[in-house]
Amino acid sequence: MAGAWIAFDNADPTYPYDPSTHAQVQTDAAGAYAVTLVAGRYDVSAQPPFSSGYATARVRGVELRTAPATFSYRFSGLKVTGVVTVPGGAPLASGAASAYGGNSVASAYIASGVFSLFLPAGSYQVTVGPSDYESGIPTRTYFGLRFASDTTLTFSLDGYLVGGTVTGPGGQPLIGARVGGTNLRARSTARTNASGAYEVYVPGGDYDWFVQPGILNSNIVSRIFPTTTVTAPQTKDFDLSGVTWSGTVRLASTGEPVPSIPVSVYGRSAYGTAYVTSGPAGDFSFVVKQYGIYDVRAESYEQGLEGHLEGMEAVNDSIFDVLLSPSSGRVLLTRRQARASGGVNGSGTRTGWPSTRP
Repeated sequence: MAGAWIAFDNADPTYPYDPSTHAQVQTDAAGAYAVTLVAGRYDVSAQPPFSSGYATARVRGVELRTAPATFSYRFSGLKVTGVVTVPGGAPLASGAASAYGGNSVASAYIASGVFSLFLPAGSYQVTVGPSDYESGIPTRTYFGLRFASDTTLTFSLDGYLVGGTVTGPGGQPLIGARVGGTNLRARSTARTNASGAYEVYVPGGDYDWFVQPGILNSNIVSRIFPTTTVTAPQTKDFDLSGVTWSGTVRLASTGEPVPSIPVSVYGRSAYGTAYVTSGPAGDFSFVVKQYGIYDVRAESYEQGLEGHLEGMEAVNDSIFDVLLSPSSGRVLLTRRQARASGGVNGSGTRTGWPSTRP
């Protein structure tokens, strides 16, 4: 087997670490390899290529006492064939399947709705999904599948159709937003189209929902929405409007606006993240979830500058500065420090500072 990784580790490890008792090598086109090791007892790991369908293997206590020594391994196992279909019953064009059980892990590509794995007998967790993970076709995980002989199973990547629209401030549809529903057994995601609409298929069950606004709307924070139960097709819309935070990135020493600085907001708990780059006048703007708690960070490692505002609660639309200082020592700018440095317009005036209630 070409492209397999073989690793030798000293079964009786010494301290300090002795590199002559460890080695890792990849097999050539003929499945052969060669390593140089001192005599001893080794644990040997064999990792086949991802697409092979064979399981990883570990052989303990291999005695290598004389030179030249030989260690050969033959991958084998029960043949598990999977037939994978999508909503409507057609075969899945392409995807991947993985099996996890005990110390064994095996993976294979799916082509024209079929894959094959070669597994030791036992119980496995098998995950099957499409190569396009934003297609709206679910990736499903099946627990407790037991294999005692060669077998063929059908995996249906179907479910109830859930669709809707993602909107932002003013009810505008968001293009290219990523919408997903997930639980322990299934995950399905899709991107919104030019009308802000999406469609995903999910098997029946309870799902946590998330929306990531996408690169076209990176100033809007991503959101996690409450768990809902899906037992039938349904319409599910997501509204990402909220409180607008805007302001200017400035040098703390002079009050001068600083353009082209990455600015991010990081939500505590489930309040999401967003990012922008400050404009020509150091300006930035975010849309955050009302009453969410956020940290605001402006950092440029290239320019050696950073500024932080921490624990900000999004009560109302607000305007504020983020003040940058040299990043040789981390500077945490509180609301009081920022206000003392000139407020939002450098003249000591401030407008709509966010609440900093803990």
